[in-house]
Parts: sequence; C-alpha cells; structure tokens
Amino acid sequence: MGEQAVITRLPEPTFKQKIARSKIEISIGIVTVGVFLVYLIGAPQVFTHYQIYYSFMTTIPITGILALALTFVITLGEIDMSFPSVMALGGLTMSTVYSNMSSVDYFGIPPLTLGILAGLGVGILCGLLNSLLIVGFGIPSIVGSIGTQFFFRGLVNVIAAGAGISMLAAQSGPESGVYFALAGKIQVTEGARLPMQFLWFIGLGVLCLVIAKRHRFGLHVSFVGDNKLAAQMMGVNVPRVRITAYVITGLAAAFAGIVSNLEVAYFYPSQGEDIMLPALAAVFIGGTSVLGGRGSVVGTFLGALIMGSLEAGIISLGFDGFWTKVFYGLIIMVSVSVYSFVMKKST
Repeated sequence: MGEQAVITRLPEPTFKQKIARSKIEISIGIVTVGVFLVYLIGAPQVFTHYQIYYSFMTTIPITGILALALTFVITLGEIDMSFPSVMALGGLTMSTVYSNMSSVDYFGIPPLTLGILAGLGVGILCGLLNSLLIVGFGIPSIVGSIGTQFFFRGLVNVIAAGAGISMLAAQSGPESGVYFALAGKIQVTEGARLPMQFLWFIGLGVLCLVIAKRHRFGLHVSFVGDNKLAAQMMGVNVPRVRITAYVITGLAAAFAGIVSNLEVAYFYPSQGEDIMLPALAAVFIGGTSVLGGRGSVVGTFLGALIMGSLEAGIISLGFDGFWTKVFYGLIIMVSVSVYSFVMKKST
C-alpha cells in the first residue's frame, strides 16, 4: 500500500469561528471610535483642527509598521524583543552608507538608494540571526531575542560611538525623489499636507491583511500558532513559516528605522529605545493572542492609532504627561478583558 498523500490545504474556519474573529475586530473598532470621541468631546479646540491629525499621521506610522510585522510573530505564539535595536541598526547602516559614499555610484546605484538597500539587507540578516537562534537552536523566543536585542544595540553603540549622522542633504540632493517617496509631504489643500509615511502605513496594512487572510503564509501562521504538531502533520513547513515571520519583522524594523531617519533628517544612536512597549501594546490591544493561533491585522492597525494618539489626547484633556502610562495600562487591561469575554461567549 502506497504512502498516504500529505494534506496541505488547511481547513476552512467554521461560521462560528468567523463570527468570533469579526467580533474581535468590531470590538477594537468600537474602542477606537470611543477613544477619539472622548478626545473630541473633551478637547474640541484641539481635535477639530487638522494639525493634530497631521501630527498623528507623521508619528504613528513608525510604531504601526513595526506592530503590523510583529502581528505574525506573536500569532505564532512567539515574540521578538530585538526589533528596536534592529530599527537603529538599519537606520545606522543607511545613514553611514549614504554619508560615506555621497559622491560615488556603486554598480550604478546612487548613494541614498544603496544605503536604503543596505539597511534593508541588514534587517533581513537580523531576522535570520533571530530565526537561527530560535528556530535552529531551539532557544525560547523571548530569551533569544533579548540576547540579540543587546547584541544589535551594542553594535550600534560601537559603530556610531555615540555620534549622530545628518541626513539633511538627502532632502534637496539628486536623490530628493527617493527621500520624498519615503518621508515627503503631499500638498492636499492649501492648509493640509499628507505625510508619505502614513501612506506607507496604510499600504503595508493592506498588504499584511491580504497575506493574513488570503495568502497561504498567513493561514499557516495561524495554524502553527494554534498547534505546531498538527500543522506539521498536515504538511506545513513549520520551520520555514517561523523563519519567514522573523525575517519580515527584521525587514520591517529596518524599514521603520530608515523612514524615521529620513523624517527627522538625522540618525541618533538611541533610536528606537522607546518604541518597544507602544508597538507590542498595539498588537495586544488589537486582539492578537499572546498564546498564539489568533491574530488581527485590522486590530493591530487600530491599536497603533490608539497607542499613538494617547499621549497627545491625555495632555489635551488637561492631564499631566505623567498620566500617560497609567492610561496605556488601562487601555490594555480593558481591551484584553473585553476580548477575553468576547472569545468566551463565542466558544
């Protein structure tokens, strides 16, 4: 009797499971609307003007891009703690290549473009190193990525030696079009501009949503996060799925670092040090389960909007900035509690 064929097609979710997933996204949508209604009612003098939303569209995308990539890793039931350092290392690589090769075209590639490609390449290598430790050597993801977090940050400190790198020349140089494509501003009306990084955030959000919902990789991530052994028995290449998720996170972190550097026209060695908690919180309040098996790209997108607006909203409502972390904690606790209740009611 020949060997039984391996089943590679994953089972379609049941109607009840689809309803449960939509309830999570509906819940975070209600929370998001509620938060911004509080802003509007409590501080109409701020939140009825375009400028505050322009500020959000400038700052939120960096956290959001990181959170979108982290959604896949956390859906696997794992975590990557190294992304702030990868963000800095990718930004440093781009800035260093650009500043040292500003008058030379290598292989016909202009310096800024070459720097961006080098920075993205470093992000991919960081993701591969994480996956080597975690997938290859079997080190728990939190332990392995904490180790690489210190390692990558140490490399940044050693290479940069505490010095920043100016990127001002990129704004008006021969590659100003490349700069504009990543961190420029589109003039929508006379008094309104649209930051390019916000368009990147939306575009990457749509791409991640398509991957999560329609692509085999997204389905495999959910299945592996739910039950690795069952996924392997059904023909899913579990190591490849896990490696790909870490590489995506490394690539996204480097890209976020590059965009951040171009936005402020400067690389600073402490880049990314304050971004870990907001990015992780955006994923968790978006409904992605820390236990794996359930993730929501839409929830992460909305979670990034909430986390990125909280500090400005809190101050506008008349609270001291010291209250920011208190409200961060409240939002996370309330959101996670609501999702837990919704999931219990759906099972």
